[in-house]
Amino acid sequence: MSLHYHLIDPAVLMNAAGDDEAGFAELLAMFVRIVPDMARQLRDAVEQARGADVAQHAHSLKSCMSLVGAFDCGARLEQLERAARGGTPEAAAGFDELHELILAVLAEALGCYAATTRIPGLVTPDIV
Repeated sequence: MSLHYHLIDPAVLMNAAGDDEAGFAELLAMFVRIVPDMARQLRDAVEQARGADVAQHAHSLKSCMSLVGAFDCGARLEQLERAARGGTPEAAAGFDELHELILAVLAEALGCYAATTRIPGLVTPDIV
Protein backbone atom coordinates (compact mmCIF):
# COMPACT_ATOMS: atom_id res chain seq x y z
CA MET A 1 0.00 0.00 0.00
CA SER A 2 2.87 2.36 -0.69
CA LEU A 3 0.97 3.99 -3.54
CA HIS A 4 -0.38 7.50 -3.04
CA TYR A 5 -4.14 7.77 -2.99
CA HIS A 6 -6.17 10.95 -3.50
CA LEU A 7 -9.75 9.78 -3.07
CA ILE A 8 -9.52 6.85 -0.67
CA ASP A 9 -7.56 6.17 2.51
CA PRO A 10 -6.58 2.50 2.67
CA ALA A 11 -5.56 2.94 6.32
CA VAL A 12 -9.24 3.43 7.19
CA LEU A 13 -10.10 0.10 5.60
CA MET A 14 -7.09 -1.62 7.19
CA ASN A 15 -8.29 -0.37 10.57
CA ALA A 16 -11.79 -1.76 9.86
CA ALA A 17 -10.15 -5.09 9.00
CA GLY A 18 -8.34 -5.14 12.34
CA ASP A 19 -4.95 -4.73 10.63
CA ASP A 20 -5.44 -8.11 8.96
CA GLU A 21 -4.16 -8.04 5.36
CA ALA A 22 -6.39 -10.90 4.21
CA GLY A 23 -9.43 -9.25 5.78
CA PHE A 24 -8.43 -5.96 4.16
CA ALA A 25 -8.26 -7.62 0.73
CA GLU A 26 -11.62 -9.32 1.27
CA LEU A 27 -13.32 -6.07 2.26
CA LEU A 28 -11.73 -4.25 -0.67
CA ALA A 29 -12.83 -7.01 -3.05
CA MET A 30 -16.36 -6.72 -1.70
CA PHE A 31 -16.25 -2.94 -2.24
CA VAL A 32 -15.17 -3.18 -5.88
CA ARG A 33 -17.69 -5.95 -6.48
CA ILE A 34 -20.79 -4.18 -5.12
CA VAL A 35 -20.20 -0.48 -5.77
CA PRO A 36 -20.72 -0.56 -9.56
CA ASP A 37 -24.24 -1.96 -9.18
CA MET A 38 -25.00 0.43 -6.34
CA ALA A 39 -23.86 3.36 -8.48
CA ARG A 40 -26.04 2.17 -11.35
CA GLN A 41 -29.06 1.87 -9.06
CA LEU A 42 -28.45 5.39 -7.76
CA ARG A 43 -28.11 6.77 -11.28
CA ASP A 44 -31.34 5.05 -12.33
CA ALA A 45 -33.18 6.46 -9.31
CA VAL A 46 -31.89 9.97 -10.05
CA GLU A 47 -32.80 9.74 -13.73
CA GLN A 48 -36.31 8.52 -12.86
CA ALA A 49 -36.70 11.13 -10.08
CA ARG A 50 -37.53 8.51 -7.45
CA GLY A 51 -36.64 10.56 -4.38
CA ALA A 52 -37.02 7.82 -1.76
CA ASP A 53 -34.83 5.46 -3.82
CA VAL A 54 -32.26 8.21 -4.40
CA ALA A 55 -32.06 8.75 -0.63
CA GLN A 56 -31.77 5.02 0.08
CA HIS A 57 -29.08 4.36 -2.55
CA ALA A 58 -27.13 7.49 -1.63
CA HIS A 59 -27.17 6.39 2.02
CA SER A 60 -25.91 2.89 1.17
CA LEU A 61 -23.16 4.21 -1.08
CA LYS A 62 -22.17 6.74 1.58
CA SER A 63 -21.58 3.87 4.00
CA CYS A 64 -19.44 2.05 1.45
CA MET A 65 -17.40 5.17 0.80
CA SER A 66 -16.69 5.64 4.49
CA LEU A 67 -15.38 2.07 4.65
CA VAL A 68 -12.57 2.92 2.22
CA GLY A 69 -11.97 6.41 3.58
CA ALA A 70 -13.54 8.21 0.61
CA PHE A 71 -14.91 10.90 2.90
CA ASP A 72 -15.31 13.65 0.28
CA CYS A 73 -17.44 11.38 -1.88
CA GLY A 74 -19.35 10.24 1.22
CA ALA A 75 -20.08 13.84 2.19
CA ARG A 76 -21.43 14.58 -1.28
CA LEU A 77 -23.59 11.47 -1.14
CA GLU A 78 -24.90 12.62 2.24
CA GLN A 79 -25.86 15.97 0.70
CA LEU A 80 -27.71 14.15 -2.06
CA GLU A 81 -29.42 11.90 0.48
CA ARG A 82 -30.59 14.86 2.57
CA ALA A 83 -31.83 16.74 -0.47
CA ALA A 84 -33.73 13.69 -1.69
CA ARG A 85 -35.26 13.06 1.74
CA GLY A 86 -36.28 16.70 1.91
CA GLY A 87 -37.93 16.53 -1.48
CA THR A 88 -35.68 19.28 -2.80
CA PRO A 89 -36.26 19.61 -6.55
CA GLU A 90 -32.56 20.37 -7.03
CA ALA A 91 -31.57 17.09 -5.36
CA ALA A 92 -30.11 15.73 -8.59
CA ALA A 93 -28.29 18.93 -9.52
CA GLY A 94 -24.65 18.12 -10.13
CA PHE A 95 -25.28 14.38 -10.08
CA ASP A 96 -23.16 13.74 -13.17
CA GLU A 97 -20.14 15.19 -11.37
CA LEU A 98 -20.90 13.10 -8.28
CA HIS A 99 -21.29 9.98 -10.42
CA GLU A 100 -17.88 10.65 -11.98
CA LEU A 101 -16.42 10.99 -8.48
CA ILE A 102 -17.96 7.64 -7.47
CA LEU A 103 -16.39 6.02 -10.54
CA ALA A 104 -13.03 7.65 -9.76
CA VAL A 105 -13.18 6.31 -6.20
CA LEU A 106 -13.96 2.88 -7.60
CA ALA A 107 -11.00 3.11 -10.01
CA GLU A 108 -8.68 4.07 -7.16
CA ALA A 109 -10.02 1.20 -5.04
CA LEU A 110 -9.40 -1.19 -7.95
CA GLY A 111 -5.82 0.08 -8.16
CA CYS A 112 -5.43 -0.48 -4.44
CA TYR A 113 -6.86 -3.97 -4.79
CA ALA A 114 -4.43 -4.75 -7.62
CA ALA A 115 -1.52 -3.55 -5.48
CA THR A 116 -2.79 -5.45 -2.45
CA THR A 117 -3.16 -8.75 -4.23
CA ARG A 118 0.54 -8.69 -5.05
CA ILE A 119 1.42 -9.03 -1.37
CA PRO A 120 3.25 -12.37 -1.06
CA GLY A 121 1.25 -14.99 0.80
CA LEU A 122 -1.99 -13.01 0.65
CA VAL A 123 -5.09 -14.96 -0.32
CA THR A 124 -6.68 -13.27 -3.32
CA PRO A 125 -10.49 -13.23 -3.25
CA ASP A 126 -12.30 -13.55 -6.57
CA ILE A 127 -13.96 -10.47 -8.01
CA VAL A 128 -16.92 -11.38 -10.16
